[in-house]
Amino acid sequence: MPTAVSYGTPARAPTPCQPLTCRLESRGGAGLPAPVVRLWLVAEHDNVVIRVWDASVHMPRRRSADPESEHGRGLMLVESLSKQWGACRKPSGKVVWVQI
Repeated sequence: MPTAVSYGTPARAPTPCQPLTCRLESRGGAGLPAPVVRLWLVAEHDNVVIRVWDASVHMPRRRSADPESEHGRGLMLVESLSKQWGACRKPSGKVVWVQI
């Protein structure tokens, strides 16, 4: 698997890119019979934008999670690790994005 160094990016402390990408991708298409997810990563200067498209019309929403719950913390994680995030409807689904 290529590393940041192999792409000519200087090695540095881990970023929240991997956990945020995993979080957005794992929820993409949730509830669909055969989920298809498209992922875009855009890096420019000190910013990385992760975009995930899926065909679901359900927009992300924050849920309350009690300490014993195994679910409901996804957007809390996204909010705490990112500079900003958002979602927009598309004719064929939605795109959820996060900037780090």
